[in-house]
Amino acid sequence: KSRLYQYLAPDADPHMPPKKQLRDAEISQIRAWITAMAAGDAAPAQPATAAPVPRTFGSIPDAVDTLLAEGWKARSLKPAASVDDRTWCRRVYLDLAGRIPTRGETDAFLAEPATERRARLVDRLLASDAYAVRMRELWDVFLMGRPRRENHEDRRRQNGWWTFLEEAFRQNRPWNETVRDLLVGREEGPLSKGASWFLYERRNNHQAIAEAVAPVVYGTRLDCAQCHDHPLAREVKQAHYWGLVAAFNRSKNLDGGNLVAESAIGGFVNFTNLKKESQPAVVTLLNGRVVDEQRPAPDAKEEDRDDLYHDPKAKARVPKFSRRAAFAAAATQGNPLLARAFVNRTWAVLMGRGIIHPADEMNARNAPSHPELLDWLATDFAASGHDPRRLVRGLVLSRADGLDRGDAPPEAFASALERPLTGEQIARSWRVAAGMGPDEDGLSRAASGAMPDVLPRDYAATFQQAQF
Repeated sequence: KSRLYQYLAPDADPHMPPKKQLRDAEISQIRAWITAMAAGDAAPAQPATAAPVPRTFGSIPDAVDTLLAEGWKARSLKPAASVDDRTWCRRVYLDLAGRIPTRGETDAFLAEPATERRARLVDRLLASDAYAVRMRELWDVFLMGRPRRENHEDRRRQNGWWTFLEEAFRQNRPWNETVRDLLVGREEGPLSKGASWFLYERRNNHQAIAEAVAPVVYGTRLDCAQCHDHPLAREVKQAHYWGLVAAFNRSKNLDGGNLVAESAIGGFVNFTNLKKESQPAVVTLLNGRVVDEQRPAPDAKEEDRDDLYHDPKAKARVPKFSRRAAFAAAATQGNPLLARAFVNRTWAVLMGRGIIHPADEMNARNAPSHPELLDWLATDFAASGHDPRRLVRGLVLSRADGLDRGDAPPEAFASALERPLTGEQIARSWRVAAGMGPDEDGLSRAASGAMPDVLPRDYAATFQQAQF
């Protein structure tokens, strides 16, 4: 008689959950729960059970193929057939080199012995400059957004931001080290040169910085928590939003370059919740960690002294206690959300949709389609030392990445999903199809300007884009 239970039936109207049918085992669990409540007493406490032991797999493709196959069986789905080698070659060139292959490259690939030729091609592409550029193009947009004016693109290039990202992927730097450098925003060596542009381009807008950082280190946007706790993802609090703002509100751009200074004092602010209560903004991470910092008394006046800095005569002085550095350390060491966010975003790039969708809203509102797979991949990525190339290689060599088109639900990953090409991919591929070299800056700018979306949630070409 429970309406909650009745709405779970396949033909129910309204139907819950929307656009999804629970499995029989799940419905049985809910029935048992309701039946226990109907007795008038709380259900007896269940003995605590140990967390399941993570399964061991020999490789990333083995884990992906096994866990997806189990999902297909549970959903009573038959996966699409695998594509032929010619189609697969085109797909992997688009994914890793940002363009279609030339006829000669395709013929050379097909002429190789079939055994391991796919793995050999993937390894060659991952070692190429084209892969570094392709990853830079993606992460430039994920981290910075698509520039609205050409001079913004030029400034990113001129101030070393593009070089910083390309070198990170060319040298296969651990992802947590790359993220630490862009959060700290200081040139501490050759590999971190240009990283400060992540902060600098936002022109001292500390809320904009916080909103850009959250999807990278937490996997979810925090914009909805600016004025109140997130109404649908209860784990996201207003304190997390303003704590992230506080991590960067001592920062200030220096004129004439790309240096971002940081004060040793100040930046102690309060925010007001919906109950009109004032709360201090403390650097609190979404995983529960807090950056310890002693706050001055309310009536105390801080003094900005030279002894608070490593080098008081430096143009961009570095405080002995740096909030940015303390937050960066907490966000990139022992923070499982960092690995989880990178894995889910990379999966979305290669498969057309995240295991959690949308890819930048990994929170309680959006459940993973394959929880064990996401957990395993994130744990494996962290254990590998946050190795991007190893993750990408494993995913593109999995069975899932080589499936043909089909009509399975997109969250099942039982067939290839249609993915719009980026403007850069289109421009290079046009030139390859015309028998020209792949790289030409003017055409690439025109195409990316007309089609700026990268990994859109829901893609629908505009009339202007179609005409272009």
